[in-house]
Amino acid sequence: MEHQSATNRIEITGAGVGEISEEMIAKRARALAAADGRGEAHEGDFQESREELSGTQPETDPAEMIPEEDRAGDGVPPISGGTKICRLEPEDEGNLAAEEIEEGIAEADLDTRKKSRHTL
Repeated sequence: MEHQSATNRIEITGAGVGEISEEMIAKRARALAAADGRGEAHEGDFQESREELSGTQPETDPAEMIPEEDRAGDGVPPISGGTKICRLEPEDEGNLAAEEIEEGIAEADLDTRKKSRHTL
């Protein structure tokens, strides 16, 4: 596993492997090109591999930055415009308990009748 230290050296499992060489940059650029489906690395691949291996990020051009007031939207995420459906009310829990009690009494009565038939 490769990690970068604060000194821009690549470390493999904690052991430094030295400064970043042009060979390492070229190898990473070829890998980036292959991942992109190209046979040869372009200058953009070399630039990206230098940035990855050295840990530097490209500076953003201030002209490319869009001021907040010119950005699309008003800062509020869009709200769903879906259709409203009818709300299903839960069944009355008081009635459920009463129904279960009645079912239990009926079942116990049936069991008692069955037992009394076998004892005769």
